[in-house]
Amino acid sequence: MQQGKPKAFLVAASLLFAGVMLASCSMVGQKPTPKPGVQPEVVVPKETEQLNTQLNEMKTLLGTIQNTLSTQERSIQVLGQRLTALESSKQPVKTGPAPTSAKEPSGTGTESVLLYKKARGLLLEENFKEAGTLFKAFATQHPDAELADNSLYWLGECSYSLGEYPQAIQTFKELVDRYPKGGKVPDALLKTAYAYLCLDDGDRAHHYLKQVVKRYPFTPAGEKAELKLKAFQ
Repeated sequence: MQQGKPKAFLVAASLLFAGVMLASCSMVGQKPTPKPGVQPEVVVPKETEQLNTQLNEMKTLLGTIQNTLSTQERSIQVLGQRLTALESSKQPVKTGPAPTSAKEPSGTGTESVLLYKKARGLLLEENFKEAGTLFKAFATQHPDAELADNSLYWLGECSYSLGEYPQAIQTFKELVDRYPKGGKVPDALLKTAYAYLCLDDGDRAHHYLKQVVKRYPFTPAGEKAELKLKAFQ
């Protein structure tokens, strides 16, 4: 029995020592509990702080790139819409007071071409009397020329500009009768109406304006005639 007591004591001491060691290890592995109202101090390693800084910089750069791409995409869309609008509204360039015909002399040596060019030059200088004389000569001497209907039209314009409205009406009507398929017919009919308006003949003016709108609705002359007709209402 006496030999059993030291043995039992040693066993008990060993168990007590093991318990203390376990308790110490448990305390070492636990984080200290912060006091109430005091924020715990967070220690961030230097490498982690650098990585966070680089990550934030990359996020900022990415946002800038995305904004730039969005702006460029909107600009491309706007340019595309403008280009489409320009393509759909593109019209051939027309000059002069009578855009329905683009016929002009291309030669430089024939007598008829020189006569026509001289008449056009006088017209542009607003020398309507001399220009009318040359246009009349051209229409008389070259009735089958390509520019014969043009010469009659400009002859009528010269008379109209000089206030010779009855003479202008007669010339415009002659053009329509002689060259019914000519490119100057819509403008000749329109100017006939204008000349009647200058003579205070509203009925005949209204008649010719309606003829232009009915026969040539999608021409510059037709649009002008339609506007004039609205003034009658």
